[in-house]
Amino acid sequence: MFSIRHERELIRVVLVGIALLGLAAGCGSTGSSIRPGALELGDVEKVFAEEDLPLANRARNKRAIPATLTPAKDEQFPSFVVYVYGRHQTSEDLGMVIVERGFDVVRVENVVVGFDPRGSIAPQVQTAIERLRRYESD
Repeated sequence: MFSIRHERELIRVVLVGIALLGLAAGCGSTGSSIRPGALELGDVEKVFAEEDLPLANRARNKRAIPATLTPAKDEQFPSFVVYVYGRHQTSEDLGMVIVERGFDVVRVENVVVGFDPRGSIAPQVQTAIERLRRYESD
């Protein structure tokens, strides 16, 4: 399922927690309907690229949910990771999220971003997160 490189990376990651990232705003809905605020994979890639942080999906199955995106620049230990869940998963619990030790984890609708808040690109990642929060699909 994972390449040897990805298996080595997974060994180096720690479970930040069982991410019960469901937002109270979604309570009362079934979670199965598509919300207008859901972000598409292309939306997320565009926002990060505009912050000079192009993303790459290195999974064998490019249609896997969640899509796991890392910096396009081939970094052995990426300073951030972006998970894009399905459009119907804007308010429900997502299960577990795995990121490096010390990473901050932020959820915006159906997207989860884990990043090193002390990293040199942290300001760019934070700007991208803010842009995702106000992103409107055309």
